[in-house]
Amino acid sequence: MINANRIFGSDLAGLRGRTVIETPAPVTTNYVQIPREILERHRLVVLAVDVMFVNSVPFLVSVARGLNFITVEYTKTHTAKALPGCVQHIMDMYG
Repeated sequence: MINANRIFGSDLAGLRGRTVIETPAPVTTNYVQIPREILERHRLVVLAVDVMFVNSVPFLVSVARGLNFITVEYTKTHTAKALPGCVQHIMDMYG
């Protein structure tokens, strides 16, 4: 507390008034053309897929072996019926 008072002062209301909270920019998706050499070298891609939970929210995480490319996709549910559609979406991105 002593160090905080020396750095910021003891006027808590003034400190709160000077603090600015920036809103983050929205997430954008960029699709780029992959060079032909890379496509020929990595024609066959092996995906490792798993479900990860962050604060009880399910995400589908995939790793493309050999490319070291990681994707994370939010899933509404992690049932056996819903996951194949999410995996298909990831495979379509590679296509």
